[in-house]
Amino acid sequence: MISLVTVKATGKRYLLKDRVTIVNENYTIDPDRSKVVVWGELASFRGLSSKHTGTKTFIESAVDVVKVEKTVTLLRELFEQGVVDLRDRGFLISRTRKGNVKIHGRTMP
Repeated sequence: MISLVTVKATGKRYLLKDRVTIVNENYTIDPDRSKVVVWGELASFRGLSSKHTGTKTFIESAVDVVKVEKTVTLLRELFEQGVVDLRDRGFLISRTRKGNVKIHGRTMP
C-alpha cells in the first residue's frame, strides 16, 4: 500500500514522500500549516519501480491523501499525467511503434 496525494485545485495525483505535521499551541494538528512532500512527475517506471522528477511541497489542507495499492496501471496513469503536462508546456511528444514516449524539445517559448 502507498499513499496517493490528489491536489484539490488541479486534480493532479502524486505519490507521497513525506509529511511535515505542525502542532499548534493547543496540541492539535494544524492542517493549514502542515505540509505534504510528494514525488514529482513520474519520469519512468519498470514494473513497480519508478523514477520521478524531484519533489513538490503542498499545504496539507490543499490535498487529499488516500492509501491505494501500487499497481502498474496506477504508474501508467501517473506517467501519462506527466506526458500531458509536458505537452501543455510546449514540448513535442511522439511515440515509437513499441509505445515508448520520445520528447523532441519545445515547440513554443
